[in-house]
Amino acid sequence: MPDFIIELVSKSEYPKNLDAKMKEWINNGCRLGWLIDPFNETVTIYSPAREPEIVKGFDQNVSGGEVLPGFELDLKELKVA
Repeated sequence: MPDFIIELVSKSEYPKNLDAKMKEWINNGCRLGWLIDPFNETVTIYSPAREPEIVKGFDQNVSGGEVLPGFELDLKELKVA
């Protein structure tokens, strides 16, 4: 099981299905998951024993925290034109 997983929402996917998929990753031992939705400019952060956290707006960074110390993703790079 990976410690970290990223899912990127595409136009053909349903966010509800991806939410269930991300929760399954976490329930099976993944320590950190990011569900990135470039169309709505949100990142939902999943981790064990916590409710998912939604970061709104691609004008900031998200951090890898304890799982990926020192890693940050600049969300500005993901803006859809």
